[in-house]
Amino acid sequence: MNDLTVVVPVWDDYVRYLPRCLAAVRAQNVGPRILIVDNGSTVPIPPQAPDVEVVRLRSRLTAGAARNAGLALTESPFVVFADADDTVLPGTWGFLLGRLRADPGLVAAAAQLWWIDGSTGERRPASSPRPHVYTHLNGRRRLFSLYMALRMALPTTTVTVFRTEAVRDAGGYGNSEVAEDWALAAAVSLRGRIEQHARPGADVLVHRGSLFNRPLSRHQVSGGMRELRRRLGADPRTPGWLRLLLGPIGAFHELKAIANALRPAFAGTARR
Repeated sequence: MNDLTVVVPVWDDYVRYLPRCLAAVRAQNVGPRILIVDNGSTVPIPPQAPDVEVVRLRSRLTAGAARNAGLALTESPFVVFADADDTVLPGTWGFLLGRLRADPGLVAAAAQLWWIDGSTGERRPASSPRPHVYTHLNGRRRLFSLYMALRMALPTTTVTVFRTEAVRDAGGYGNSEVAEDWALAAAVSLRGRIEQHARPGADVLVHRGSLFNRPLSRHQVSGGMRELRRRLGADPRTPGWLRLLLGPIGAFHELKAIANALRPAFAGTARR
């Protein structure tokens, strides 16, 4: 059995990015099982090589639910959720797998995302996580869990290798298009230490059709954050001290939703 499964949800315009994505996956030299989740795509997915499995969903699901469909078919001890328009950089997964194998206490290990502006070609580090996450929060479980309840600080796609059992125990991604990754990251942070490395791990193509650039209303952002707090409140791994803070955290989230709605969108900015 492969130690690593790579789940790649694909639909519509994202199909055209698949060849580059898969070429980068194969170049990792870690022999992963590659699982494409056809999320009700209206654009046919071309026939794939024998090392690629394609599972077609009957209808279009949210991005979070499509990733969870791949998770349900994962039997390997480690899993990566890769976006079709991401290009994982050489050596990334081998390095992260090495960290997880060396330290059983880690539930996830992550590298850094870099954004590629689809219009200008400009390449720069993603704005999240912020530098202090790498320098002051790395491996500090309680502090990082509190920070994760306040703001998103762990990329969950392409540059992060998870222990599959931790993702399952956390309940997988949220079934939404907003903060679905945040819900998973916050829950996983309650299940063990997370190690993040400020080394480039993948290039993310930020283009007109990118989920990063979709307009989000205050209502949508608030709803995603409410679901995050609901999951934390219902999670048996959430410590009592964090439950007591969910009320004040909710007020902070509402201010964040207002600021997010007022901020103009521009290429290369993730509205988190």
